[in-house]
Amino acid sequence: MKVIFDTGGTKTRVGISKDGHTIDDLIVFPTKPTDFTSALDDIVSAAQNLRDKHNLTDPVSAVAAGIPSPLNKEKSVILAAPNLPDWRGRPLKTMLEEKFQAPTYLENDTVMIGIGEAQEGSGQGHEIVVYLTVSTGFGGARIIDGRPDRNVFGFEPGHQVIDKDGPICGCGNIGHLEAIVSGSGLERTHNQKPEAITDPAVWQQAASDLAIGLHNVLVFWSPDIIVIGGSVMNSIDLKSVAAQVVANSKIFNEIPPIVAAKLGDQAGLIGALAHIKNQS
Repeated sequence: MKVIFDTGGTKTRVGISKDGHTIDDLIVFPTKPTDFTSALDDIVSAAQNLRDKHNLTDPVSAVAAGIPSPLNKEKSVILAAPNLPDWRGRPLKTMLEEKFQAPTYLENDTVMIGIGEAQEGSGQGHEIVVYLTVSTGFGGARIIDGRPDRNVFGFEPGHQVIDKDGPICGCGNIGHLEAIVSGSGLERTHNQKPEAITDPAVWQQAASDLAIGLHNVLVFWSPDIIVIGGSVMNSIDLKSVAAQVVANSKIFNEIPPIVAAKLGDQAGLIGALAHIKNQS
């Protein structure tokens, strides 16, 4: 049996898989961002509750999880988690392996979603997939043949500089793409939640700024396809963004498809399960 989970700043999803291919069941509960020990206990308890519910007695064979933070090179320690302040510096891999007595594989949460979209979602059938999420923050990853591209500390396309005189990002620097088009950035700029913004000009500008960021991603990562997800994309016209990327591009003769993600809330769990399979 495999245990998979996806922890965000507000919600944690814990799932199990009997066969290693499909998610049999899951539990969703609030994350405890300021109490790491209790949050870890909640994850272990949820997994045990699922095992009891399905009368499973086999030991856990592997654990995989997506974490909203950069990790160290060994993918074992949480380096910085703005939405999970008590998680910073925690040796999560070792602690999970002690709790479950099973090998554990960690990745940034956006990377896990990217793996899921590359193997089972909108990027399926493409060798080089870029996945981007425009939500409370802005994340992304480059996935090659269903696996995350090699890296040291991870991928942070949301922290590319779009406007050197732009707004302050949540990380403290200025003019990052995340500060301009993410939910948190839009809220700081317009003093209201993104879902409450009805001015078309705001969303037209967001589409234009996002297109600049995608152009940069395109020339740096040269993917077969760009897959975009996240709640803020419900308000940004993806067709407009794609058209502007085409108009901005003068280097490549062909622009890859720019499409919406399709796996929804379970994308991180699907990616975590695929990540376990990638290890064998």
